[in-house]
Amino acid sequence: MGNMTVKGKNLKYLRETNTNEILKILATTGEASRIDLSKLIGLSKMTITNIVTMLMVHGYVKETRIKVHQDNSITGPKPMLLSIVNNKILAIGVHITSDVISFSLSDIKKGILSSDKIVVNKEDDKKVIEQKILSGIKNIIDKNWQYKSNIIGIGVASEGLVDSNVGVITRIPDLPNISNFSIKNILENAFSYPVYVNNDMQGAILAEQLYGHGRELKDFIYLGFGKGIGTAIVADGRIMTGSRGFATEAGHMSIDYNGKQCRCGNRGCLELYSSIPVLLEKSQSTSMEEMIDKYLNGDKLTNMVLMECMNFLDIAITNLVNIFDPECIIFGHEGALFPQSYISLLEDRINQHVIRRSNKKTEVKLSTFKTESALRGASAIVFFELFHGNIGLEFHDESYKEVITL
Repeated sequence: MGNMTVKGKNLKYLRETNTNEILKILATTGEASRIDLSKLIGLSKMTITNIVTMLMVHGYVKETRIKVHQDNSITGPKPMLLSIVNNKILAIGVHITSDVISFSLSDIKKGILSSDKIVVNKEDDKKVIEQKILSGIKNIIDKNWQYKSNIIGIGVASEGLVDSNVGVITRIPDLPNISNFSIKNILENAFSYPVYVNNDMQGAILAEQLYGHGRELKDFIYLGFGKGIGTAIVADGRIMTGSRGFATEAGHMSIDYNGKQCRCGNRGCLELYSSIPVLLEKSQSTSMEEMIDKYLNGDKLTNMVLMECMNFLDIAITNLVNIFDPECIIFGHEGALFPQSYISLLEDRINQHVIRRSNKKTEVKLSTFKTESALRGASAIVFFELFHGNIGLEFHDESYKEVITL
């Protein structure tokens, strides 16, 4: 009897794991045939067919069109491509910064469907921030009331130090009244969805890993530019977090040990020389867009400021490449507004200075999601949990309980 129980648990686990893997492939690639899924996952065609049938019966997956073979000599039945049904699996995303809180409703495949923002003031205390977050989420749900039952969770991506294990925002720079903010407990008490919390850089790189440049990469780095410079790293396909969840603070990498004093206590931190506020002040610009426009139009002061910034970034990124050997560096947050000509020049500089391990260059790219990478990342946090079996979809028909042949 005991062995039967263990076997039942194993079968259930395998069914869920295989189902989640199919959902991940369809969500991140758009379409695939049953044969494609069989090859990609390594399961029998019968197993794939049974899982797909279950997903179709419950309205999560549909057949879209016949897959066209490039080789016209192939005969026999033409495979049908499969896709996740639009608006069937959704997540709410919340991106918290010291200036604004952004909200979104996102589809597992299509991305952001609806979004909104609420301004944050430096004087706001915990209760005010809490009410703004609750109000923003409620408004997103109310605006999309017809999809309320399709929401599977809430993802929070926050600036600052975040303890993702317990869902607590430890500290947000420039919001002095926010410390040890138990956002997970607050939201799970207010809404009937599971809540997942992480740093916004970790959320952004997760979005790139699932839906952006990182889909085909095993090793890459995300640099998020704002008031500071945040970092997230994927090494061998896994996001680095460190023992306390605070890893990869490249913005506080010192590039000059005799340099300026940083608020972290060290000297010469990268963000003292290359963060957005510093660049705007030096270039006498009021916004990133204005600064880039001046640069593209040949403004001498702005060109000097950005070339100096490039020198600092070259030093820091060269160090990162020499340590982690990434295939790609992704510029995100407001860093996604840098012009491609500037990024290409920086890429050339970095590849001239790194230790060459092969003839393959380290690429530098702008974020797939431009300045919305963290907001897209907030919902990606939820979908990641689904793909890894921590969120379950509803399957009401008991006749499909043992349908999958293993």
